[in-house]
Amino acid sequence: MFIPLKIMMDNAKQNGYSISRFAVTNLESIEAVTQSAEITDSPIVYDIYEPELKNVCQSCLEFLIKKLGSETRAPVALFSDHVQDVEICKEIINKGYSGLMVDASKY
Repeated sequence: MFIPLKIMMDNAKQNGYSISRFAVTNLESIEAVTQSAEITDSPIVYDIYEPELKNVCQSCLEFLIKKLGSETRAPVALFSDHVQDVEICKEIINKGYSGLMVDASKY
């Protein structure tokens, strides 16, 4: 079940545990992360690493994550990492990602 990242992190802080974030790049990695969350009943964050998106279909990854993540009883969230382009940041926010990390290191 998808929950806001803020709620997930607040709960982890309050109860003294950490949350794992996993970079996913294909169906197999998404399935493995989802099954691990299910087996351990642990919250997880799917991480789409933005620089790698030129090699994969972003909408395909998003569809698979949303499909499998919505079917699990474990708390899950979707995050995008190292986003450098402002327009991509806007797209990610509009698509309902739980969070993103803006990489402005080139500036």
